[in-house]
Amino acid sequence: MSGLSLTSFSLEHGTIPAMVLSTCRWTAHEPLLCEGDLRLTGAETHARIGPLREALIQQGIGHGSTIALLGGSTIALAITLFAALELGAVCCFIHAYEREDHNAAVLRQIEARLLIVGPQDLYRTKGARIAESAGVPVGIVQSDATAIDFGGTVAATAPTALRPVTSDDPAMLLLSSGTTGKPKAILHSHRSLLATAASGPAIYGQCSARDSVAIGMQPSFAAWIFTMLPFFAARARICFSEWTSAQDYLALLAREKITIAALVPTVWRMVVAAEPEQHDLSALQVAFFSGEPGSSRLIDALAVIAPDVRTAYLASEIGCACGIAGGLDVLAQPGKAASVGRPVPNADLRLVDPESDVLRDVAPGETGEIAIRGASLARGYWKNDELTTARFIDGWWRSGDLGLIDADGYVFVKGRIDNRINSGGVKIHAEEVEAALLTHPDIAMAAVVGEPDPQWGERVVAHVVSRNVNLTAAAIGEFCVSAGLLSGRKIPKAIYFHDRLPTGPTNKLYRQALRQKGGPSDAQ
Repeated sequence: MSGLSLTSFSLEHGTIPAMVLSTCRWTAHEPLLCEGDLRLTGAETHARIGPLREALIQQGIGHGSTIALLGGSTIALAITLFAALELGAVCCFIHAYEREDHNAAVLRQIEARLLIVGPQDLYRTKGARIAESAGVPVGIVQSDATAIDFGGTVAATAPTALRPVTSDDPAMLLLSSGTTGKPKAILHSHRSLLATAASGPAIYGQCSARDSVAIGMQPSFAAWIFTMLPFFAARARICFSEWTSAQDYLALLAREKITIAALVPTVWRMVVAAEPEQHDLSALQVAFFSGEPGSSRLIDALAVIAPDVRTAYLASEIGCACGIAGGLDVLAQPGKAASVGRPVPNADLRLVDPESDVLRDVAPGETGEIAIRGASLARGYWKNDELTTARFIDGWWRSGDLGLIDADGYVFVKGRIDNRINSGGVKIHAEEVEAALLTHPDIAMAAVVGEPDPQWGERVVAHVVSRNVNLTAAAIGEFCVSAGLLSGRKIPKAIYFHDRLPTGPTNKLYRQALRQKGGPSDAQ
């Protein structure tokens, strides 16, 4: 098939390059990657890997070299990633919207040999400054992924000796998306990434050569690799894009006949409010969300535009083969809209005492810290033995998230341990209060934080975006009490009204900004 020879791969002994070659071979004459007017078959995709690999070799990149990548969701960066992994390099996408001095420090932290930048002008300019500050060469990959321009720069060191890549070799560093301090760099091997690649059906409900998926999130977020790898391995059609509005996204879904759409709930709410019925979404089969708990209102809205609605609990440390997932058959049940389902096949989960340094299970029905194990578990944190020892214990990863398993065996994520509000000794989960507030028909968004209180230590404070300019804090409180949703110290003691709430780079709520700065209030 177009000169491509079949190399078999398996989860036990395979590598990402072997998986890539297999997919390119079986889609040699079929559309595989698309981005705007650029359309590549499997053969065309594979033909671009070799020249990019040779360009990296000439810059001294080889087995064990670390390279950083910066840019948007593009074909060019996806193929550059494949070329680098074929050499045994360790790849790390850096966050495009971080400060340049922060990103330069990240390059030094991960000991990057060079920085590869996407073709857009924004990233070219920013990347040049970051590379200069970090003291590493910078290369610009062309938009059609046919070459990398290093501006005539010659590697200061000779090319690293090449040797075959193995399944246990390190492959990627996924950066935590924290907004302060030194980011965690989470190390994955080819083996763990292949386990993620094989877990598409368990997470997304369907993932085959008949599917097409749109990927618009930044590659620096784990969601990009956790979407791209499963659908590439399944030989599905992948559409890379960077849309700027809900209308743009809906137009993309219709134009490309996307079958699976994945967004965080905050963005989905914008999309379902943008008149999706005005677009032909007949190809859409799955509306997928993760990153925040669902709500009955969100599930109902998504069920109108897709036959199946799915969610999953994923994290950079665990990959897809360790995920917890559920579909509409779970989410549509009474009281299950906020569930994340059950562990996928061959993954395991337990709830442990968050106050204990050892893995001590909590009693059935109690809330505990989520601990997970499975085939796609990361190796640990890059050159951070102390944190790795604390979080990766006997094959389990301690998440820092609180969870509950209900009587039917479905998992509910109750929030971060560090999002608990301690009001007079009563531990209140911010996410629980947010979920209650979002059941009010006039509340579009809600975020809950703790504020210092001289009597109780902390008090519950809510920040909301209202659809009704006449909505008051008193009315919200009365609604929560009369509906039996909240009581006692869980009821917000002050409510701040906003036109919008702050979100981070992944469009999740950024509660830290609300702790730092409140807003006009209508206090109860």
